[in-house]
Amino acid sequence: MQLILVRHGQSTNNVRLAEAMAAGLGRNPTDEQIAADVSHYRGRVPDPPLSSLGMRQAEALGRALLDERAPFTPTHLYASPTTRAVQTVRPLADAARRPVLLHPDAYEVGGIHVFDPPTRTRQARPGATLMELLQHCPAVEAPPGLFHSSDEPWSGGLETQDEQAVPRAQRLLARLREAHGPDDVVLVVTHQHFSQFVLAAVLGWDGPPWQRFRLDNTGHLSLRFGDGPASVDWVNRVEHLNPEDISN
Repeated sequence: MQLILVRHGQSTNNVRLAEAMAAGLGRNPTDEQIAADVSHYRGRVPDPPLSSLGMRQAEALGRALLDERAPFTPTHLYASPTTRAVQTVRPLADAARRPVLLHPDAYEVGGIHVFDPPTRTRQARPGATLMELLQHCPAVEAPPGLFHSSDEPWSGGLETQDEQAVPRAQRLLARLREAHGPDDVVLVVTHQHFSQFVLAAVLGWDGPPWQRFRLDNTGHLSLRFGDGPASVDWVNRVEHLNPEDISN
């Protein structure tokens, strides 16, 4: 099985975080500074949509797939049940002419939440409803249990500590490998931080991945699974984008 992880296009939260970093963290913030501010910068919303640039990035990746310029041809499509991931996968679903299964384990580390300054904790917020996500991508399908009904939101998957994403990443890999055969090319639209945990699971780490790799908006990485150890084909390919449209 070949597993392609695609980061969603630029979201409105990505824009606000970049503004906050430029204003308050300096030009080269440390990982610790980013982690301290990533949940409570000004203008953050729990489940953001794509920005206008993010829409262009998603459409560019879809065109690359349609024109056979992408270095993969997916046989199966999955997406995180977040608004930005579902918006990103729509051009891919249109190009591949395939349905998109929402994966209950593919959402961002921490889940959908707001930050409560007095207690310095994450507070749960629900995600979108299936009806809302279908408006962004009519090809999405929901697995049993993710939604109680089409007009009720999914839980949002709150994680109060980043470490809680470790078993979730391990579970996502196990479920995909169980469901797919050696010739399948499985594409999952997910998130930058969670992708670090998936790679950690591939490498057999049992704790958070302290070493980070870059994954730009709509950048993708390829992992290959066979009888032996998994291998990494590439990380953060973005040649489908014009240089001025690359963002992180």
